Amino acid sequence: MDFCTLSFVLFLVCLAMIYYIVRPVKRWVVLLAGSLIFFAVCGWEYLIYAVVLSLICFFGAIFLDRLGARQSSLDKTKDREEIQKLALKRRKILILTIVIVVGNLVFHKYWNMVGELFNAVRLYLGGTGEAGWWQVALPLGLSYYTFSGLGYLLDVYWKRYHCQKNYIRFLLY
Repeated sequence: MDFCTLSFVLFLVCLAMIYYIVRPVKRWVVLLAGSLIFFAVCGWEYLIYAVVLSLICFFGAIFLDRLGARQSSLDKTKDREEIQKLALKRRKILILTIVIVVGNLVFHKYWNMVGELFNAVRLYLGGTGEAGWWQVALPLGLSYYTFSGLGYLLDVYWKRYHCQKNYIRFLLY
């Protein structure tokens, strides 16, 4: 669904009307349904991709939060070694999650360029035709939800916020 089409405008107007009809306590459900419908209309692969990436951030934040809570509950004078071990585990989880999420972004943003470069070199060396094996579709809103997820992970890591334990509510982040 393109942003400059009548169907998108109608979708947005209908969503806004439903949002204001529903009680304020349940409006998050309308927003989530609208987001999921929008992704599904654009392509099921985009919806699946967004859900998988959000699951990675969701569980990464849960692990960070649990280890941070355990770390905070220890006595700083007696359990210094245990606190350092937990801090190292938290850092490793954060780095692993960031590598997965940012690696995904880098892959989707630059893989096509690498493929085109490979194809140009192959043609320069006397190859014929084009190899289309490198073409990867860029998921809808990839940069936005990648950086939103990173911001959320860093907020949980720095203990600015506790993690959201409800995955359905997390999808609205």
